[in-house]
Amino acid sequence: MDPPHRSDRAPRGALTACGIAFDPKRSAVLSMDLQTGVVSVYVKDEAFIPRVAAVLDRARRAGLLVVHVKVGFRPNVPEASPRNVFLSAVKASDWHQRFFQGDSGAIHPAIAPAGDDLVVTKTRVSAFASTDLDLLLRAHDVETLIVFGVATSGVVLSRGQISIFAFW
Repeated sequence: MDPPHRSDRAPRGALTACGIAFDPKRSAVLSMDLQTGVVSVYVKDEAFIPRVAAVLDRARRAGLLVVHVKVGFRPNVPEASPRNVFLSAVKASDWHQRFFQGDSGAIHPAIAPAGDDLVVTKTRVSAFASTDLDLLLRAHDVETLIVFGVATSGVVLSRGQISIFAFW
């Protein structure tokens, strides 16, 4: 894969963010873990959700693929191995299971999926492990990811090999 282009040498039709040019037709915005319950617990800045809504609106208008990634489990969390401390805690707690269900587990209504947005449900920290996210990104020829959300450092670090991040 070619390295990203600096904005002073941006290809025709490219968008730029942080001085990096990228092709909107081959780029995706990943909105990570922005579920109502997660936002209510971890987001203290009242301007956060309106900023996210503006980014998603701008991405859609620019023709980027928008993917919402959320955490979710089957009833009684059969995805949990006793060796997985986090999932074992979720499995052992009715409250934690309910936290990822219903309105609490839905994408925050102010930034809910729209139009052709995709939704991926993950059962691990990584959005790529045990999901079809990789398949969806490949099917859309995505080569640039713009990632944001709650606890994204864990999500990003768990991915391993992402070529470029552009934030705007």
